[in-house]
Amino acid sequence: MLKPRFVEILESSLGLEKGHRIFTSLEGENPGGSIKDHMVLGELQQLQKLKSAGFKGVSEVSAGSTALSLAYYSRQLGMPCVLFVPMTASADIVARLQAHGAEVHQEDLSVIYEKYDQVMAMRPELFRFNQLYDEGKRRHYHAFGHAVKNTLGPMDAVIGAVGTGHSLRGIGEGIDKNLKTITAEPDESHKIPGVRNILLNRYGDQDTLSAAYFLQRITVAKQSLSEFKSLRTDKGEIEVGLSFSLVLAALKTYLVDKTEQKIFTVGAANKSVKL
Repeated sequence: MLKPRFVEILESSLGLEKGHRIFTSLEGENPGGSIKDHMVLGELQQLQKLKSAGFKGVSEVSAGSTALSLAYYSRQLGMPCVLFVPMTASADIVARLQAHGAEVHQEDLSVIYEKYDQVMAMRPELFRFNQLYDEGKRRHYHAFGHAVKNTLGPMDAVIGAVGTGHSLRGIGEGIDKNLKTITAEPDESHKIPGVRNILLNRYGDQDTLSAAYFLQRITVAKQSLSEFKSLRTDKGEIEVGLSFSLVLAALKTYLVDKTEQKIFTVGAANKSVKL
């Protein structure tokens, strides 16, 4: 099990003079490079127990952080990994996946699921990871939420961007099942890789992620994204990527007219600035 490394953000312009305390974690320093490591490692460890059912490896359609985590941990666990990525995936991503031993198929996005299904029909030994449509995978983030509560204490809210929604929902449930869970979403003026607007971006009939799962949705215009490239924390400077810029912008909106809030912000790939 991975242990999150928590930091407290000390940037005064986020309203700390009003008594707020803002926390996040350094998920970009995980072996697979993102918060998805918690879900992937937990799922693959459970999959190992299913080998008696005929499953010997794992497969998924992904070109982002989930694919990188799957490739890394599959190799560590001695498990075959088959990944289907769109033709638009960068050469660097494909090379990194292959360096971890993954079998990579590149297909046009319009036919990628059709091609994936064709291969899977011939390879029943591969377990479909299916992160997009399996809400139950958020259970792998419950331990993360428990760690937040046990290490940092109770929170007033948790704020994060959403792709599948698993990490934000799971962490919130792990902290407190009644905790305020708030999404940070791009409005119609822009897109951010790996992040979606729940109402505008839907992924087929099996996509069950609903706005009703969250207390509040905060949509952020492109011009309102946080301009921070790095942030000061109690553990030193951390890098601020595009998705966390979205989270910080939503955080500032949420804190308007509030005082003494204790907030956990979900950062998918935060990491320390290298000096």
